[in-house]
Order: sequence, then structure tokens, then C-alpha cells
Amino acid sequence: MWDDFVPTESAFEIERGPEELLQDARKEFECKIKEFGAWGGHETVPEGDIGHLEDAWDEAEHDDIITEILQNLALENQESEADEPSSQPDDSNTWQPYSSKLMFLLDTIDNLPRLRISGSLMKVLLWLLKQVGVKHVPSFDALRKVQHRVREETGIPTINWMSSKGNAFSFNDPRTLIANDWMNPLVSPHIRRYPVIPADGVISEVWHARKWRHDIDRHILSPMYDAGNGRHYFIDKPAILSNSKMVIPV
Repeated sequence: MWDDFVPTESAFEIERGPEELLQDARKEFECKIKEFGAWGGHETVPEGDIGHLEDAWDEAEHDDIITEILQNLALENQESEADEPSSQPDDSNTWQPYSSKLMFLLDTIDNLPRLRISGSLMKVLLWLLKQVGVKHVPSFDALRKVQHRVREETGIPTINWMSSKGNAFSFNDPRTLIANDWMNPLVSPHIRRYPVIPADGVISEVWHARKWRHDIDRHILSPMYDAGNGRHYFIDKPAILSNSKMVIPV
């Protein structure tokens, strides 16, 4: 009975499985969030978040309404591709790496973990700020560029690693975490830099104990002692005391 059969592309139609349908829905959703910026500063859909696809669709539908309002207000045409405003506020150095306090606050509310702000809603907020007379309000493009620059310069990278037993895990780069602690003016004064010999002989802190004073190689501890007034004494380097004696700090 198959002698006269002529195969064509539509001869057989195989029903798509649930996994394939889910992949199609995910691709369509990714295109939608790229178009409307539904995930704020994120570039792609978070992996493993397929279970919340319906909630994300609802959010995108609300975002469609905001986008329509923006189009009616002709705000889309007002967005410039320029960088930050040419005139910067006087407190620009106070809020580094941000250019101003306003830029810092906008980035903060745009990255609240439990209150995501879409790109369209952020455009509305920027428009409202301009309407009430707030100075130095950045454009939406300028805000996104600053957010990208801050993530590149000061963000903490996540390292993906595979153990010898084949277990995959991730961790934040400890070097960056320590560097941020040293740069933080509220944290760095509390960092203990040198071993301490307690006057009463009572060991109550880790920097009092033998490990810091004798066991750890001094070359992996602080490389110098800061005596203040710009005077630095490096270990293994000759130094002259006030009585003209020569010593080598260790």
C-alpha cells in the first residue's frame, strides 16, 4: 500500500512535546523582555526561573500598558543617546563611583531584589523627576551606561568552579571582597593590620595569639608598619631609630 506514497513535508506531523513548547515560550519571552526591558539592569532571563514564567508574563503585560502610555506621551522620542548630562552637580565626588546622589538612588531602587522595576517604568520615573523640576536628571540611556560601568568597575565577580569529584559550585571572588573592605571608609579603620602584644598579657583576640606573632610567615602579613606622618617601615629593610641605631623590622 506504500507503493504510490509520495513523501512531502506535511505528510507527517509530530506533536511537539512539553519541553519543546516550554523552550519556544522561553524564547518568545526573552524577545519580549529584551524589547521592553522588563528585567531592569539584567541582560537575559535568569537561568532556572522557568517555573515563574507565568508571573513574568503578567509583569510583561503590565509593562505593555506602561509602554503604551509612554508612546502616547511621546517620551520615547525624547530619549537621547547622549551620555550623562554635561553639567554635573557639586557633590559628584562624594558619591563615587556614581556621578551624583540622584544617580546612586536611581540605581539603588532599580536593583531592589523584591521590587523589580521595568525599563518602561524607570522611564516614567525619570520623566516625573524632570516634570517636578529635579536638576541633573539623567536620560534612561545614561542611567543604563552608568549601571553597566559600575558593575564592570566595582562589581563582585562570581567564580564558577568544578571540584575534583565533579561537583559544580560558585563563590564570590574573595580578593574583590577583601579589596572592597579596604576601600570602605566605614570598615577599613576596624581592620587589624599588625600583631599586638597585650600589655596585661591576656590573649583575648586572634591578633594577640602566637599564630600571628610567630607561626605565620611574616611575608604574608602586613608588609610594612605605618607610623603616621608619612613614615613607613618595611619588613626586612634597614631603618634608623631616633638614637641612630640601625635595626631591621621583622
